[in-house]
Amino acid sequence: MKNLSEKGLGSFFEEELRVINDQMVDLSQKLKKVSLQAKVLEEISFAIGSSLPLNKLLDLIMDSALKVTETKAGSILLVDEEKEELVFEVAKGGKAEKLIGYRIKIGEGVVGRVASEGRALIVSEAEKSEDFKKKMALDLGYQVKDILCVPIKVKERVIGVIEVLNSQRSFTLTDQELLIGFANQAGVVINNTCLLERVNKKIKELDALLKISQSVNSTLKLSEVLKETMIRAEEVLRGDASSLLLIDKETGELVFEVALGEKGDKVEKARMAKKSGIAGWVAEKGESLKIENVQEDPRFCKEIDEKTGYKTKNMLCVPLKVKDEIIGVAQVLNSIGRDKFSDEDLKIFEGIAHQAAVGIQNARLYQELQDFFIGTIKALAQAIEAKDPYTRGHSERVTTISLVIGKELGLPSEDLDTLKIAGLLHDIGKIGIDEAILTKSSKLTNEEFEVIKTHPNKGAEIVLHIKRLKNMIEGIQHHHEKFNGQGYPGNLTGEKIPLFARIIAVADAFDAMTSNRSYRNAMEREKAIEEVKNNIGSQFDPLAASAFLRACERGKI
Repeated sequence: MKNLSEKGLGSFFEEELRVINDQMVDLSQKLKKVSLQAKVLEEISFAIGSSLPLNKLLDLIMDSALKVTETKAGSILLVDEEKEELVFEVAKGGKAEKLIGYRIKIGEGVVGRVASEGRALIVSEAEKSEDFKKKMALDLGYQVKDILCVPIKVKERVIGVIEVLNSQRSFTLTDQELLIGFANQAGVVINNTCLLERVNKKIKELDALLKISQSVNSTLKLSEVLKETMIRAEEVLRGDASSLLLIDKETGELVFEVALGEKGDKVEKARMAKKSGIAGWVAEKGESLKIENVQEDPRFCKEIDEKTGYKTKNMLCVPLKVKDEIIGVAQVLNSIGRDKFSDEDLKIFEGIAHQAAVGIQNARLYQELQDFFIGTIKALAQAIEAKDPYTRGHSERVTTISLVIGKELGLPSEDLDTLKIAGLLHDIGKIGIDEAILTKSSKLTNEEFEVIKTHPNKGAEIVLHIKRLKNMIEGIQHHHEKFNGQGYPGNLTGEKIPLFARIIAVADAFDAMTSNRSYRNAMEREKAIEEVKNNIGSQFDPLAASAFLRACERGKI
């Protein structure tokens, strides 16, 4: 009996040990997964502070999503709002890379449904789902067992989706919640990167337009102006080849004056009838064209392609006009890295063509370009301020006050122009700051304030390589310096702080004090003026602050 009891007791302990061991294994696996999740989130946090291009960032996010969900296949699609479509930006697993660039209408398929409804979806048996696109999987030769798909959101707006395929077990609600949290973090990073890339693209476009303007204004040689125009157009629009044709007034023919690209030398100075081909149609009608499939367009003249051995796939073609007279056409061919040119590309090209065509009217061209330049700068400032509704109009108000101070100091018109742009762009670095920090209604933590303090240097980095904006860098980078050296980012003192920065510092502080913020109400104007007066020599430059006070007394501010 004793032996039986001991045996039974031993069996009991063995069972208990087995249960405990199983629990420890399960706990170990959970800890391992939590550790992996923490590591992945750390990678995403690192990406927030990095300057990775969008394609590399999305690739990192996809890899991280696969790690978190312990899957080996998945994709990220972003929303094309204009076309109401989802575009495969990243695809992993098997032959999934073939999907990159492929489009799906919002509302169609699993990913389209998730984007349309804005909520996550688990498809346990993909083959039985009406939403599942079986043909796509068959074309790729990839068997899909189950799917977990979640929306990528920014402030409840769906900007894309993440889907992962074929779990090692079956996807659970825990997996879904985990991927939703991950997608929310990714959404912030993706949105900020997209904004930054749009800013950089706009600056690049602006730089190209400015260089064209410089060419037009620095030489009377039309050939140099035309060639420089097409070089810049090809660069900005990311085309594989380009050409510019002028109308021969005597014969009415179109003559290739510029032809860039691998086969360009074979068509330069070639002639074609005015009404021949797509270029002839544009010259006759005076209308711009964006053609996605040139080979299927009945207006396309194949003779040039046959002569050069070049295959034209897609193109932009715009007329060149001077005082409503069409003098020629310009073309950019075969978009690089995309399957077609965009409507925005066409608008940009029309602007470039316009400048080239009216090159003989330098004064008017220069004024139009300056207006475009300032308009673009204002648009950039508005894009920044859109992240924080409390700062809407801040950049323009700071610019207005800065210009009044500058005039009070007797700055020449060239310096006032520079000060104007520096004022508009002084906060451009905030484009890379998390909206949650910018709009926080309570006091910032030390860590959050350190992030805020990076925006002057980030702003300087954005404009650093743009020749036209180099004079503005110091005003952008040092507008948060204090006269006593207690500011940032350089702890500069006194007149070591650039004059434009000292001026903007006064204007920026005054507007900040007299505007509502998420964490406080606006200060009364007279009290804000008194604050400026009390901080002369400590926070503010005596020269700039005194000019500000004089302008206030005269009612100019």
